Amino acid sequence: MFRNIPRFKAIFVNRLPRMFLISEGSVKYNPNINVKTLKAIQAEPRGVQLFDVRNPTELVEDGELPGAVNIPLDDVEKAFTMSDADFQAKYGVPKPKPK
Repeated sequence: MFRNIPRFKAIFVNRLPRMFLISEGSVKYNPNINVKTLKAIQAEPRGVQLFDVRNPTELVEDGELPGAVNIPLDDVEKAFTMSDADFQAKYGVPKPKPK
């Protein structure tokens, strides 16, 4: 999984109790951060887009993350191989550019 996805300046969030698994476009970079750190990252004007990879049922159960775009984990590879226009139309944000 994720072999066809170029490295993006993006943050992917997976469900962990009160913690978040972060990936900056690479499954090798996965530190855990807390809510306070996540809010600080979101406040920085450095062009980071937050992607929540939880399933829609998890969003209903646990709530949504403000500013995050939901792309369920099973859809990530397909989403990031879409054209820029298709990605924008489907998710409402520009597709991150490869590093």
